[in-house]
Amino acid sequence: MSLKDKKSSYGEISLLNHWITGMLVLVLLTLGLAAEFMPYDDAEDLLIFWHSSLGLILIPLVAWRIAWRINQRFPSDEKSTKPELGLKRVVQILLLIAIGLQVITGPLYLWTEAEALPFFGLFSIPSPFAQEAEALHEAVEFVHKKVANPVFLILIGIHIAGSIKSSVFDKRDTFRNSDTE
Repeated sequence: MSLKDKKSSYGEISLLNHWITGMLVLVLLTLGLAAEFMPYDDAEDLLIFWHSSLGLILIPLVAWRIAWRINQRFPSDEKSTKPELGLKRVVQILLLIAIGLQVITGPLYLWTEAEALPFFGLFSIPSPFAQEAEALHEAVEFVHKKVANPVFLILIGIHIAGSIKSSVFDKRDTFRNSDTE
C-alpha cells in the first residue's frame, strides 16, 4: 500500500479522492437534473438546497484533487495503446476541468441571483452581489446547466465505458490499486 502515486500505479490518496469525488459528483448531478423536472417549486427548492449544500463539500475536494493530480502527474500505462492512452488522458483532464467549472459556476449561479449559498441549514454564505446580476447569471446558468451537464454525462459515460473495457475485455484489475512497480 502506497499513499502517493507510483510510476505505474495510483496511490491510496488518489484512489480515495477519486471515489469520494466521483460518488459526490454523481449525487450532485442527479440532484441537479432531478430539480429541473420537479413539478412544483418547493420540491425543486429542497433538491437545490441539498445540491448546494453537498456542492460546498465538493469545492475543497476538487481543489485538492486538481492540486494532487498536478503534483503527482498521471501514472504511466504501458498496457494501453497510444490512442487509448491519449483518449484516457484527454477524458481525465476534461473531467477535472468540467468538475472545476461546476464548482465555480455552482455558487455563482445562486450568488448572481443575490441569494445566499446554504450549508445544510447550519449557515449560509451570503452573496457578494448586492442585487441580481442578470447578464452574468444568464452566462453562469448557461455554463452550469446547458454546457457542463451534457459534457459531464458524455465524459462520465466514456470514463465508465473505458473502465468496463479495461476490466472485462482487457482483463485488468481496474477497480483495485495494482502496485506493479
